[in-house]
Amino acid sequence: MNKYRLIGKKIREARLARGMEQTVLAEKLGYSPTAVNLYEKGKRKISIEDLEKVSKILARPIGYFLTEEPYDEKSFLEHEKNRLLREAKRLLEQIEQKGAPGSASKDSQAISIRSVPVISAVPAKNLEKALAASADLMPVPSGIDVDFAFRIASNCMEPIYFENDILLVKKAESAENGQRILASVNDNLLVRIYYRYNLDIILRAANPRCNDIIVNDPGLIGIIMGAYTTR
Repeated sequence: MNKYRLIGKKIREARLARGMEQTVLAEKLGYSPTAVNLYEKGKRKISIEDLEKVSKILARPIGYFLTEEPYDEKSFLEHEKNRLLREAKRLLEQIEQKGAPGSASKDSQAISIRSVPVISAVPAKNLEKALAASADLMPVPSGIDVDFAFRIASNCMEPIYFENDILLVKKAESAENGQRILASVNDNLLVRIYYRYNLDIILRAANPRCNDIIVNDPGLIGIIMGAYTTR
């Protein structure tokens, strides 16, 4: 099969799996529905930049669009877990290098490393109070744009995150499909995967033993930017 026809076929499959109309995908991409229709029919070559946008919007890895293999969510979640583990390892190595004796002056270390408060499961209404009172601090490189860290207390995001993993959170007012988020549900802080289907918002658990949550308002606290884990 022509590679652009294959990519178009996979875009259509992923879009339909998300319950998304062509017009919605077109709006998110900033193109006309006609352009998206041509993409899906393989009659218009898609750039890598646009394919990356489609990948993010439809919450599928880019590799999914380049192969005829069916989408395996379990394999994708395992891939995501390994990617996050590599990122966490890289961040820790950066911190160790910056903090090594003789590696830099105290002034440059102060610029390169900062600390953010770490909180655990607290009522969502007490979030800001808990952040202000937290004596538990997590060092992060200054280039990592996060506001605080959250120690996860459940197994509902396995195998992406595990109980006691520390997640780096950036406060946000909106999220894209497929992003990992920290949300307030019934005054509880939960980590879930965000999806919007028409008027419904689904907070999906990675662990099939945990139920997905359907809400009108996600109670969004922030986006998960990375994780520290010992696994």
